[in-house]
Amino acid sequence: SFLSVKGESLKGGELADKIIALDRKNMEMTLKAVGRDFPEERRRTTLFHPSNQIVIAMVEQKVVGYIDYCDDLNNPKDIYLSSIQIESEYRGGMLFKLLLSQLLTSLKSRSFKRIKTNIQKSNAHMMAIAKKIGFTLQENPKNSGTLDVFAERELLDSLKLKQLFYEK
Repeated sequence: SFLSVKGESLKGGELADKIIALDRKNMEMTLKAVGRDFPEERRRTTLFHPSNQIVIAMVEQKVVGYIDYCDDLNNPKDIYLSSIQIESEYRGGMLFKLLLSQLLTSLKSRSFKRIKTNIQKSNAHMMAIAKKIGFTLQENPKNSGTLDVFAERELLDSLKLKQLFYEK
């Protein structure tokens, strides 16, 4: 099942801890590869931000994946994808496409100029997906271990993105 919630509604709840646990589990090795520790406090700040929206995939009360996004802190006319996480046993299946579909539905109802995120350079799989669907990737001048990733709002209606849903 899918659940869509505002981040601030998760404060002090068990669901927030489950989301952070999945984030840590998936990101810890990627971050260690670039000499960084998992930034739990910063992650909680983003998770609970008043504009944060989270689409969560659940199987029997277990968080198996999620996507969360908020207004970009540097430019509120933009959307920042904070995190996309999927439990390892559910990768390679339909879950990513289902989460992405839920995200797109939510984003289409919002007005914004650009979608932004960052991808760790050690995460080659996510970099390939981002390029494939039309995101621009460039060096992050503030962090040599990550890339700045962005696309204009028009990406939501692009052929490249639509084709992702028809691939096996």
